[in-house]
Amino acid sequence: MMVMKEQEQKIAKAAVILYGCDTSLAQVIQKAIMDYYGADAPVAFGLPTQEDQHRKLGEFVIEVLNNFGSNKQPDKLKRLATQVAFLHGFTDEMVLPLVRLVRKAIAPDGDIAFAMTTKQSVHMSLEEVIAHVMEDHQYMKDNPPHN
Repeated sequence: MMVMKEQEQKIAKAAVILYGCDTSLAQVIQKAIMDYYGADAPVAFGLPTQEDQHRKLGEFVIEVLNNFGSNKQPDKLKRLATQVAFLHGFTDEMVLPLVRLVRKAIAPDGDIAFAMTTKQSVHMSLEEVIAHVMEDHQYMKDNPPHN
Protein backbone atom coordinates (compact mmCIF):
# COMPACT_ATOMS: atom_id res chain seq x y z
CA MET A 1 0.00 0.00 0.00
CA MET A 2 1.44 3.32 -1.07
CA VAL A 3 1.16 6.17 1.41
CA MET A 4 1.09 9.70 0.02
CA LYS A 5 2.27 12.70 1.94
CA GLU A 6 -0.57 14.98 3.04
CA GLN A 7 0.46 17.86 0.75
CA GLU A 8 0.63 15.54 -2.29
CA GLN A 9 -2.93 14.26 -1.94
CA LYS A 10 -5.41 15.95 -4.23
CA ILE A 11 -8.94 15.63 -2.94
CA ALA A 12 -11.87 17.26 -4.66
CA LYS A 13 -13.97 19.37 -2.34
CA ALA A 14 -16.56 20.35 -4.94
CA ALA A 15 -17.97 18.94 -8.15
CA VAL A 16 -19.58 20.38 -11.25
CA ILE A 17 -21.74 17.85 -13.09
CA LEU A 18 -22.48 19.00 -16.65
CA TYR A 19 -25.41 17.15 -18.19
CA GLY A 20 -26.29 17.63 -21.86
CA CYS A 21 -23.14 19.55 -22.76
CA ASP A 22 -21.03 18.50 -25.70
CA THR A 23 -17.28 18.16 -25.23
CA SER A 24 -16.43 21.65 -26.50
CA LEU A 25 -19.04 23.37 -24.30
CA ALA A 26 -17.88 21.36 -21.29
CA GLN A 27 -14.29 22.45 -21.97
CA VAL A 28 -15.31 26.13 -22.17
CA ILE A 29 -17.16 25.86 -18.85
CA GLN A 30 -14.36 23.93 -17.16
CA LYS A 31 -11.74 26.44 -18.37
CA ALA A 32 -13.79 29.41 -17.16
CA ILE A 33 -14.23 27.88 -13.71
CA MET A 34 -10.61 26.84 -13.35
CA ASP A 35 -9.36 30.23 -14.57
CA TYR A 36 -11.55 31.85 -11.91
CA TYR A 37 -10.65 29.53 -9.01
CA GLY A 38 -7.11 28.66 -10.07
CA ALA A 39 -5.61 25.60 -11.69
CA ASP A 40 -5.09 23.89 -8.32
CA ALA A 41 -8.68 24.35 -7.16
CA PRO A 42 -10.15 21.12 -5.76
CA VAL A 43 -13.06 21.06 -8.21
CA ALA A 44 -13.94 17.83 -10.02
CA PHE A 45 -15.94 17.77 -13.26
CA GLY A 46 -18.31 15.05 -14.39
CA LEU A 47 -20.04 14.58 -17.71
CA PRO A 48 -22.88 12.08 -17.43
CA THR A 49 -24.24 10.60 -20.62
CA GLN A 50 -27.85 9.82 -21.47
CA GLU A 51 -27.20 6.28 -20.26
CA ASP A 52 -26.50 7.69 -16.76
CA GLN A 53 -30.00 9.20 -16.43
CA HIS A 54 -31.29 6.39 -14.27
CA ARG A 55 -28.40 6.60 -11.80
CA LYS A 56 -28.81 8.44 -8.51
CA LEU A 57 -27.33 11.93 -8.61
CA GLY A 58 -25.48 11.29 -5.35
CA GLU A 59 -23.83 8.13 -6.71
CA PHE A 60 -22.60 10.03 -9.74
CA VAL A 61 -21.27 12.90 -7.58
CA ILE A 62 -19.35 10.43 -5.38
CA GLU A 63 -17.87 8.76 -8.45
CA VAL A 64 -16.75 12.11 -9.86
CA LEU A 65 -15.21 13.17 -6.54
CA ASN A 66 -13.43 9.82 -6.20
CA ASN A 67 -12.04 10.02 -9.75
CA PHE A 68 -10.73 13.56 -9.26
CA GLY A 69 -7.56 14.08 -11.26
CA SER A 70 -8.00 10.99 -13.44
CA ASN A 71 -9.25 12.93 -16.51
CA LYS A 72 -11.72 10.10 -17.08
CA GLN A 73 -14.29 11.58 -19.49
CA PRO A 74 -16.71 10.05 -21.99
CA ASP A 75 -15.76 10.28 -25.66
CA LYS A 76 -17.40 12.73 -28.06
CA LEU A 77 -20.43 13.94 -26.17
CA LYS A 78 -23.29 15.43 -28.17
CA ARG A 79 -25.01 18.60 -27.01
CA LEU A 80 -28.55 17.86 -25.93
CA ALA A 81 -31.52 20.22 -25.86
CA THR A 82 -31.49 20.00 -22.07
CA GLN A 83 -28.31 21.25 -20.38
CA VAL A 84 -27.91 21.32 -16.61
CA ALA A 85 -24.96 22.17 -14.37
CA PHE A 86 -25.27 20.52 -10.96
CA LEU A 87 -23.12 22.24 -8.35
CA HIS A 88 -22.03 20.18 -5.37
CA GLY A 89 -19.96 21.37 -2.43
CA PHE A 90 -20.06 25.08 -3.24
CA THR A 91 -21.16 27.60 -0.62
CA ASP A 92 -24.17 29.81 -1.29
CA GLU A 93 -21.78 32.75 -1.64
CA MET A 94 -19.81 30.96 -4.36
CA VAL A 95 -22.79 29.97 -6.51
CA LEU A 96 -23.98 33.30 -7.93
CA PRO A 97 -20.51 34.39 -9.17
CA LEU A 98 -20.03 30.90 -10.61
CA VAL A 99 -23.36 31.02 -12.47
CA ARG A 100 -22.57 34.48 -13.85
CA LEU A 101 -19.11 33.35 -14.90
CA VAL A 102 -20.41 30.31 -16.78
CA ARG A 103 -23.26 32.24 -18.43
CA LYS A 104 -20.76 34.84 -19.66
CA ALA A 105 -18.37 32.14 -20.93
CA ILE A 106 -21.04 30.34 -22.97
CA ALA A 107 -23.00 33.37 -24.22
CA PRO A 108 -24.64 33.85 -26.62
CA ASP A 109 -25.18 30.26 -27.80
CA GLY A 110 -25.61 28.55 -24.47
CA ASP A 111 -28.68 28.13 -22.32
CA ILE A 112 -27.89 26.09 -19.26
CA ALA A 113 -29.88 25.51 -16.09
CA PHE A 114 -28.12 25.44 -12.72
CA ALA A 115 -28.93 23.51 -9.58
CA MET A 116 -27.20 22.88 -6.30
CA THR A 117 -27.34 19.38 -4.91
CA THR A 118 -29.59 18.97 -1.86
CA LYS A 119 -30.14 16.25 0.71
CA GLN A 120 -33.18 15.19 -1.30
CA SER A 121 -31.78 15.48 -4.84
CA VAL A 122 -28.81 13.19 -4.24
CA HIS A 123 -31.27 10.33 -3.64
CA MET A 124 -33.15 10.99 -6.89
CA SER A 125 -32.22 9.74 -10.34
CA LEU A 126 -30.56 12.22 -12.68
CA GLU A 127 -33.66 11.96 -14.86
CA GLU A 128 -35.95 13.05 -11.99
CA VAL A 129 -33.72 15.90 -10.90
CA ILE A 130 -33.28 17.13 -14.48
CA ALA A 131 -37.07 17.22 -14.94
CA HIS A 132 -37.50 19.33 -11.79
CA VAL A 133 -34.64 21.65 -12.66
CA MET A 134 -35.85 22.21 -16.21
CA GLU A 135 -39.37 22.99 -14.97
CA ASP A 136 -37.92 25.64 -12.64
CA HIS A 137 -35.59 26.90 -15.38
CA GLN A 138 -38.46 27.36 -17.82
CA TYR A 139 -40.50 29.18 -15.17
CA MET A 140 -37.59 31.58 -14.51
CA LYS A 141 -37.18 32.20 -18.25
CA ASP A 142 -40.90 32.94 -18.57
CA ASN A 143 -41.03 35.03 -15.37
CA PRO A 144 -37.64 36.73 -14.93
CA PRO A 145 -37.05 38.41 -11.57
CA HIS A 146 -37.30 42.18 -11.63
CA ASN A 147 -34.02 43.66 -10.42
